[in-house]
Amino acid sequence: MPARLKLLLAVGAVLAAVVVVVPTAIATPARTVSGEWSTSQLNATGFKPAGANLKLPGTVDSVWSGDLAGTTVAVATFLIHADGSVVAAPARETFDGTLFGVRSGTLSFIEEAHSQPDGSTEIDATIIGGTGELAQLHGRVIFLGICDINGSCTGTYRGQIQG
Repeated sequence: MPARLKLLLAVGAVLAAVVVVVPTAIATPARTVSGEWSTSQLNATGFKPAGANLKLPGTVDSVWSGDLAGTTVAVATFLIHADGSVVAAPARETFDGTLFGVRSGTLSFIEEAHSQPDGSTEIDATIIGGTGELAQLHGRVIFLGICDINGSCTGTYRGQIQG
């Protein structure tokens, strides 16, 4: 058998293996995650008037339970509007804990948080990185809850995680 034909057959076999293996690795199904969360009060690191509003940079520590269980630290500048509503975007949050109680590591999120004058709060969080057994995860989690005037919050989360 000529060397050229052997090379073509070998390359063909490798390409066939890639076609079979790669889609299986990429196509891991998304899994739903859910649970509860609570935060400590806002630890303000300064403040600055912004017209009728107030910019308040700070950090917030939280505890998550459920499918994602662990602790986090969020860093953001909170824009407090004159009507009492609050926006924090982009916020950065680092989760340290477990997924489904078996995979551990950290997850980094970028978030957009909105709180209404009555304290009702929604946070849209997208995974932008991770470490350890959580390094290959990506997805999105939505947090719903209620926050008090000091920034302490409680609520639930639900989302889709893949990887």
